[in-house]
Amino acid sequence: MGIVKRIITIILLVILLLFGWFVYQNWNTIDAFIYSLTTTTEDTERDLTENKRKLQEFIDKDKDIEVRDLTEEEAAKFNAGELTEEEVIDIITGNAPQEKPEGKPDDKPEAKPGTPNPTQKPAETTKPEQPATQEDEISKLIAKLYVQKTLYLNKLDVIEAQARYDFTHWEGKWPGRQNVKNTLLNKYLPTVAEWEKTCDTVVYGILDEIREEIKKAGKDEAIVDTIKKSYLQEKKLKKSYFINRYMD
Repeated sequence: MGIVKRIITIILLVILLLFGWFVYQNWNTIDAFIYSLTTTTEDTERDLTENKRKLQEFIDKDKDIEVRDLTEEEAAKFNAGELTEEEVIDIITGNAPQEKPEGKPDDKPEAKPGTPNPTQKPAETTKPEQPATQEDEISKLIAKLYVQKTLYLNKLDVIEAQARYDFTHWEGKWPGRQNVKNTLLNKYLPTVAEWEKTCDTVVYGILDEIREEIKKAGKDEAIVDTIKKSYLQEKKLKKSYFINRYMD
């Protein structure tokens, strides 16, 4: 009897460990589901905006680091292939060339040969390009993280749109709405999980690089933890948003 009890205890411990590992590996998704039970899509959109605002406010405390998240328009252009990753990084770190305002040509009338032009300024000497600082590198790395996050969130948008299309197409052809939903979950969840795993790997690698640069610059490493926390929170909120929409 004692051996049987020990075997049962071992089996239960293995089950608990496996369950604990599953919860640990999928906690962000579980947390998103729990959050979705007491919120609406409007709540989630508000919290997404607030999450971004708090992170930007924290980053802006360091005047030497210049970077911001993509706007919706910039994200749309990037996802559509109208902007490259390098162009996006230049834009959100403030290094993109400034466009001349339309309707304000700065061409001056040409002076006749041999006639001095009083409006012509002496040729300006080109300033030597300043070497990149560690703060510049930190800004670019944070920008790379924003780009990676944008790619992942866009994939969620695409798959959510496809799932909704499938749901509309299949509804009425299956015995019950829940059967359709279960089929779609089984179809798309493994893909979403694989995308998330890939995104996390890249993002955590970038965070490690940021931490190294932060150490070299002698800055507070709290910025790395804050960025990671914000990234996890945004993933959770985005999942909750989709869950709320899908459960309508």
